[in-house]
Amino acid sequence: MTAFIAFFSPIISAIILLRNFKKLKTLELKNRCQTLYDVLDYHRKPALFYFPIFFTKRLILGVMIGFFFKFPGVQVLVILLISLATHIYTFKFHPFATTFQKLVDCFNETSIVLSVISLIYFSDFVLDPKLKYELGWFIVYLLYCVLALNIAFIIISAILNFLRNRRIKKLQEKRKKERLDNMKNQHNESNLTLIKEDSKGYQETE
Repeated sequence: MTAFIAFFSPIISAIILLRNFKKLKTLELKNRCQTLYDVLDYHRKPALFYFPIFFTKRLILGVMIGFFFKFPGVQVLVILLISLATHIYTFKFHPFATTFQKLVDCFNETSIVLSVISLIYFSDFVLDPKLKYELGWFIVYLLYCVLALNIAFIIISAILNFLRNRRIKKLQEKRKKERLDNMKNQHNESNLTLIKEDSKGYQETE
């Protein structure tokens, strides 16, 4: 069952987003599946395929690692092709809502490509242990950079979302207060009009 869900999750997520394309702006759908398109430019349909492609890529990577561990050359080739396809999609359709998100994704994919290419130097084709040692530390530093950038991105996104939600909440409260003030003013004006009419009618009867 888990394998079935993992295999069909990209297709299911794509169907959900495309069927509800016109409702993506609504608060109801955002509360239900906002994580599928929150960082994307969801006003355009091609952008909605990012997470299905992301899930598919991770699924293929898992299959390659789990079932093709005896064929490292095939693993390297497939991972490079997947990263290249992801780069082409990102640069052609610009799925992200901000440029910073696009840069983070490009940096992550480039880091994967560099790490995969560097695996060749750990094979028997390279006999220099010093080169392997230095390249290993390069991969470690690259991993630290990737982690630091992604953690910073998560923190910045959380802060921006908090500020945005706070601003929206204040705006909603302000509008609600304005509506109540308008209703109160209208009520006071109507009461004042009734008082004037009553006083006028009382004077006429006298």
